[in-house]
Amino acid sequence: MAETTVTVKFDGQAHQVDINTFTQVILDYSKVLQAAADEAGVEEPVKIFITATEPGSLDVVMSVIAEAASGTLEFLANYQDGLEAAVLIAGGLYGLKQKIAGKRKVEKVQESKTEGTVTLSADGDMFVVNAEVFNLYKDRPETTEAIDNSFTVLEENPAIEGIEMNSGGETVFRAERNEFSAIATSPNYENDNVRHNVESVWLTVVKPFLAVSKTRKWEFIYNGSKITAPIIDDAFLDTLERIPFRMGTKMLVELDVLQEYDELYQAYLNKKFTILRVVKVDDPPKTDPMF
Repeated sequence: MAETTVTVKFDGQAHQVDINTFTQVILDYSKVLQAAADEAGVEEPVKIFITATEPGSLDVVMSVIAEAASGTLEFLANYQDGLEAAVLIAGGLYGLKQKIAGKRKVEKVQESKTEGTVTLSADGDMFVVNAEVFNLYKDRPETTEAIDNSFTVLEENPAIEGIEMNSGGETVFRAERNEFSAIATSPNYENDNVRHNVESVWLTVVKPFLAVSKTRKWEFIYNGSKITAPIIDDAFLDTLERIPFRMGTKMLVELDVLQEYDELYQAYLNKKFTILRVVKVDDPPKTDPMF
């Protein structure tokens, strides 16, 4: 049996964490780790266990284990390194999502086979990442979705001030609370079947979320249909508490409509809505009393 351990640390004032937050983050991290083990060449099924919780803290010690059909030394030599590499690859993917937080689109620029790296461009900024990390980002969309889910849950829990993964005495990844929202909404890899349409449109507000969050979705009427969309405009969110919302309030916005090509219908279908910028908020017209 080959085994390595990872400690997941939840920072906060209280020595407790909401059970939904705890389970979501641990399950999502496990999903990323298992995909990273596959990328690292670990062929045997990888099992992940919570082996201990350290008293007086919110640190969770996880064992990452690959079991061989026969306990050979060759298996241990091959797979111990693979499990340790998987932890680093998984941490690298979390780190990549952290680096591209706040960007709109990521594109591959160059790949170096000799150095095992890939150069990426995100809104003009260049990043160099491990090739295996990029493969995980590009080919395993369930991993980036898991990270998005984790940081959405973390962002909605004000008791959590930071999160950290450690292995072998080294910090693999760390993020502070003020990064949670941006990581949750950082761009994921998009293939050629995906496109974005950015439109300047008026939306009718049905159900606002009256707190600063880039992950929580508002409800609107758009082209006669109800849609949900988060607002990622920092300038608008900073002034949110000063804006009154009533039934019939309208907003002029830059709306990003993510569409995916459907082979069956041979057409692009709307998959996701995001408000990039709020240009104007209009109160509904007032009706004068008859008497």
